[in-house]
Amino acid sequence: MNNKSPFYREILSELKNRSFIGVINNVLLSLLLLISFQSLYKFNYTFFNLTYAIVLFSLIRLVHVHAFNFISDRLWHAIFSLINVVTAVSWSLLLYYSLIEYHVDFRIVSLIHIVYAGVIASASYNLGLSFRDFFLFSLIILMAPILFYSVNFKDSFNSFYILAILVIFFIFIALQRRDYSIQWRRILTQQKEMEVLINSFPAGITLIKNRKYIYVNNKALKVSGLEKSLFIGKQVGFLDNHDEFNFYFEKFSESESENSTHEINLRINNESRLHLLILQKMADDKSLIIAITIDIHEQRQNEVALQAASKMAALGEMSSGLAHEINNPLAVISGQAGQLMRMIENLCESKITNEESLNLSGVSVNKILDGLQRIYKTSFRIASIIKGLRQIARNDVADSREIVSFKNILTDTLSLCETRMQNKGILFKFNLENEEVLVDCHQAQIGQVILNLLNNSIDAIEGIKEKWIQVNAKVLDQEKKLRVEIIDSGKGIPLEVVRKIMNLFFTTKPTGKGTGLGLSISKSIVEQHQGTLYYENRSLNTTFVIELPIASEENTLIS
Repeated sequence: MNNKSPFYREILSELKNRSFIGVINNVLLSLLLLISFQSLYKFNYTFFNLTYAIVLFSLIRLVHVHAFNFISDRLWHAIFSLINVVTAVSWSLLLYYSLIEYHVDFRIVSLIHIVYAGVIASASYNLGLSFRDFFLFSLIILMAPILFYSVNFKDSFNSFYILAILVIFFIFIALQRRDYSIQWRRILTQQKEMEVLINSFPAGITLIKNRKYIYVNNKALKVSGLEKSLFIGKQVGFLDNHDEFNFYFEKFSESESENSTHEINLRINNESRLHLLILQKMADDKSLIIAITIDIHEQRQNEVALQAASKMAALGEMSSGLAHEINNPLAVISGQAGQLMRMIENLCESKITNEESLNLSGVSVNKILDGLQRIYKTSFRIASIIKGLRQIARNDVADSREIVSFKNILTDTLSLCETRMQNKGILFKFNLENEEVLVDCHQAQIGQVILNLLNNSIDAIEGIKEKWIQVNAKVLDQEKKLRVEIIDSGKGIPLEVVRKIMNLFFTTKPTGKGTGLGLSISKSIVEQHQGTLYYENRSLNTTFVIELPIASEENTLIS
């Protein structure tokens, strides 16, 4: 292994994780030899010091493991290899002196061979992924029996066979280590390829076992805003801003269903976004659940906007037809009413000199004039409503923006809900600081936003005693924005509702009266105009605020 290997960091991590087993093995086997020597023979300082060295360097290796994330990989690996070499030298000396001292004792020799096999086998596991570390450690230890049996070949009849067995054992362990290392790298390669594939998938993917997260991809980390180390191992529910996810997961995990699909809202960077949640239990392990979250916010907004645009287009066509059919009779009515008023006024001026003679069949001519004037004004009122309806219903998404007076937008919009407010006894007033302020916008879309907010206010306060709606509009000179406040006599909105109020399909209105689309679409429209729509929670009364950039002087002059 070298530091250019694509798996260098992963191999070092495995060496670190397996160090504990290697340390425990070294300590136990060295103490086993020492205790055996002391129980059979007298105390030997050389054996004690060598055992002490093995235990000491093994513990140093254990301490060194904790420096993995604080020093460079190359430096950590170099120190790790040095510790292993020193430990291997201590082992080799201990085994060699043991054979020299007790080679005539069959029990000790057998124990030494067992310890040798145990140390080599342990090294194949905890050092097996590093070619350099394994062979340095193992060959140094192998030198002890090779050196002993080479020197004492004539004194021991079985020396050649024992040595051959030890070497063959080492070769088989080395081959096994090689196969294991190749297999481990192959699996790691497949894992990396699978991880790249999963991370490239445009959805958050998490694996949950026994209600604990065991895997999370990059998209899910982005949604949660957490590092991977802070996510793995946590219980489902530790994220407070994912209440809907937690609810549906608990419901699904307790059910017998194999899969489940829901639309939920997840908060990302303080913005609630609509997601499609897919939950699937694994066939061979029901406690293992895969959760996939797909962001469908824009897609659903586009679908809803398309439906709304289609309806508005149909309404626009209908209103255009109605306008044509209604405006012609209105023109006749208003014209005839005006002509009759002028005829009566002329008659009064030229022929009639006292009020008593102004009665026609007992009806005062002044009452007739008042009635005709009301007819005349009402006809213009109807024409104004038709004009506002055509303007609001106009589908101008494909049209370029135009610079228009905000006062005109507000006037056209009010014509559509003024009568409704009067019928419900709602007092309306507005304060426009600058009546000449211009905005660069799609007039119909901004009118739809204001109309939706006004209708929401009417629905909210129609059942309370004090009923009023106020619209304030002022220019923020420093920010070059128009701030529009739609305030009603309501006493505010609960915080838990405020967090969800801009979500798609969220509504507090009764079934059939609200769809939960209005505020979400309105927010999207305002943002498309580089503006903001939000609920003002610092106001004593229910207040929604629209902020739109005002038309620049250059654009105003061009227009």
